[in-house]
Amino acid sequence: MKNHCYIRVYDGNANKIYDVGPFDYSGNEPFFQTESAINWIYKQIGIIKTKYPDSPLIKHKWCYVKDDFSGSKVDIRVEINNIMFETFNLLSPETHNVIDEQTTYEYPDWVKTENDNANENT
Repeated sequence: MKNHCYIRVYDGNANKIYDVGPFDYSGNEPFFQTESAINWIYKQIGIIKTKYPDSPLIKHKWCYVKDDFSGSKVDIRVEINNIMFETFNLLSPETHNVIDEQTTYEYPDWVKTENDNANENT
Protein backbone atom coordinates (compact mmCIF):
# COMPACT_ATOMS: atom_id res chain seq x y z
CA MET A 1 0.00 0.00 0.00
CA LYS A 2 1.26 3.43 -0.90
CA ASN A 3 1.84 5.84 2.00
CA HIS A 4 0.76 9.27 0.79
CA CYS A 5 2.34 12.42 2.19
CA TYR A 6 0.35 15.52 3.10
CA ILE A 7 1.24 19.08 4.05
CA ARG A 8 -0.50 21.03 6.78
CA VAL A 9 -0.45 24.78 6.14
CA TYR A 10 -0.88 27.21 9.03
CA ASP A 11 -1.57 30.61 7.50
CA GLY A 12 -1.16 33.12 10.34
CA ASN A 13 -1.99 36.04 8.05
CA ALA A 14 -5.49 34.76 7.21
CA ASN A 15 -5.92 32.69 10.40
CA LYS A 16 -6.53 29.52 8.38
CA ILE A 17 -5.31 25.95 8.71
CA TYR A 18 -5.69 23.50 5.83
CA ASP A 19 -4.14 20.32 4.43
CA VAL A 20 -2.73 19.90 0.93
CA GLY A 21 -2.28 16.54 -0.76
CA PRO A 22 -2.01 13.69 -1.20
CA PHE A 23 1.45 13.62 -2.70
CA ASP A 24 2.66 10.23 -3.94
CA TYR A 25 5.96 10.68 -2.14
CA SER A 26 7.57 13.14 0.21
CA GLY A 27 11.17 13.42 -0.98
CA ASN A 28 12.83 14.78 -4.09
CA GLU A 29 12.71 11.81 -6.46
CA PRO A 30 13.89 12.77 -9.96
CA PHE A 31 12.48 9.65 -11.69
CA PHE A 32 8.83 10.25 -10.67
CA GLN A 33 6.67 12.43 -12.88
CA THR A 34 4.31 13.64 -10.13
CA GLU A 35 5.05 16.48 -7.74
CA SER A 36 6.52 15.63 -4.34
CA ALA A 37 5.65 17.26 -1.02
CA ILE A 38 9.10 18.82 -0.61
CA ASN A 39 9.02 20.28 -4.14
CA TRP A 40 5.59 21.79 -3.47
CA ILE A 41 6.96 23.44 -0.31
CA TYR A 42 9.99 24.75 -2.24
CA LYS A 43 7.62 26.22 -4.84
CA GLN A 44 5.51 27.97 -2.18
CA ILE A 45 8.62 29.37 -0.49
CA GLY A 46 9.78 30.71 -3.87
CA ILE A 47 6.42 32.40 -4.51
CA ILE A 48 6.43 33.99 -1.04
CA LYS A 49 10.09 35.09 -1.37
CA THR A 50 9.28 36.74 -4.71
CA LYS A 51 6.44 38.74 -3.19
CA TYR A 52 8.12 39.38 0.21
CA PRO A 53 11.90 39.23 -0.40
CA ASP A 54 12.81 40.32 3.14
CA SER A 55 10.89 37.49 4.84
CA PRO A 56 13.26 35.12 6.65
CA LEU A 57 12.90 31.36 6.27
CA ILE A 58 12.72 29.70 9.69
CA LYS A 59 13.43 25.96 9.77
CA HIS A 60 11.75 24.59 12.90
CA LYS A 61 12.38 21.01 11.78
CA TRP A 62 14.23 19.84 8.69
CA CYS A 63 14.95 16.14 8.31
CA TYR A 64 15.61 14.74 4.85
CA VAL A 65 16.71 11.11 4.60
CA LYS A 66 17.71 9.96 1.12
CA ASP A 67 17.16 6.25 0.54
CA ASP A 68 17.61 4.89 -2.99
CA PHE A 69 15.87 1.61 -2.14
CA SER A 70 12.61 2.69 -0.47
CA GLY A 71 12.50 6.36 -1.45
CA SER A 72 13.44 9.52 0.38
CA LYS A 73 11.60 10.54 3.55
CA VAL A 74 11.08 14.08 4.81
CA ASP A 75 9.98 15.48 8.14
CA ILE A 76 9.75 19.23 7.63
CA ARG A 77 8.31 22.18 9.49
CA VAL A 78 9.27 25.55 8.03
CA GLU A 79 7.88 29.06 8.38
CA ILE A 80 8.07 32.08 6.13
CA ASN A 81 6.06 35.32 6.28
CA ASN A 82 3.86 33.95 9.10
CA ILE A 83 2.92 30.88 7.02
CA MET A 84 4.04 27.47 8.31
CA PHE A 85 4.32 24.26 6.26
CA GLU A 86 4.51 20.87 7.98
CA THR A 87 4.65 17.43 6.34
CA PHE A 88 2.80 14.41 7.72
CA ASN A 89 1.71 10.92 6.68
CA LEU A 90 -1.54 9.17 7.42
CA LEU A 91 -1.50 5.73 9.00
CA SER A 92 -3.25 2.83 7.31
CA PRO A 93 -6.33 1.59 9.17
CA GLU A 94 -5.50 -1.90 7.91
CA THR A 95 -2.24 -2.09 9.82
CA HIS A 96 -2.65 0.33 12.72
CA ASN A 97 -4.60 0.04 15.97
CA VAL A 98 -4.61 2.63 18.73
CA ILE A 99 -3.49 -0.01 21.24
CA ASP A 100 -1.96 -3.44 20.66
CA GLU A 101 -4.58 -6.10 20.20
CA GLN A 102 -4.16 -8.86 22.77
CA THR A 103 -6.19 -12.03 22.65
CA THR A 104 -6.82 -13.59 26.02
CA TYR A 105 -9.20 -16.28 27.20
CA GLU A 106 -9.54 -14.88 30.70
CA TYR A 107 -12.81 -13.25 31.65
CA PRO A 108 -12.80 -9.70 33.01
CA ASP A 109 -13.33 -9.28 36.77
CA TRP A 110 -16.92 -8.10 36.37
CA VAL A 111 -17.85 -11.31 34.50
CA LYS A 112 -16.24 -13.46 37.20
CA THR A 113 -18.15 -11.56 39.89
CA GLU A 114 -21.48 -12.02 38.09
CA ASN A 115 -20.83 -15.75 37.70
CA ASP A 116 -19.98 -16.11 41.40
CA ASN A 117 -23.16 -14.26 42.38
CA ALA A 118 -25.28 -16.43 40.06
CA ASN A 119 -23.83 -19.61 41.62
CA GLU A 120 -24.66 -18.37 45.13
CA ASN A 121 -28.31 -17.79 44.21
CA THR A 122 -28.90 -21.38 43.03
